Amino acid sequence: MAKVLQFNGDDARYSPFFGPPGRVDVAALLDERQSNNISLGLCIFEDCEMPYTLPYENAMYIIEGTLTFRTAERVDECGPGDVL
Repeated sequence: MAKVLQFNGDDARYSPFFGPPGRVDVAALLDERQSNNISLGLCIFEDCEMPYTLPYENAMYIIEGTLTFRTAERVDECGPGDVL
């Protein structure tokens, strides 16, 4: 039987990831130490532009604020409840 992992957002420990200018902090909840197939984390983006390239598929759920996501093909304005 697979083990169920539960994460409490209040227990997240954020570390600086990018900036200044602006700020990106990341709290890794699930990484290669627990899984070879999936990762999970929480991010705080504040007043920044950051290059973002990943060698794997990723999903982002916006809780609050606005995130502008730019690619060569399009620009997406994302807000609370949006999923990228």
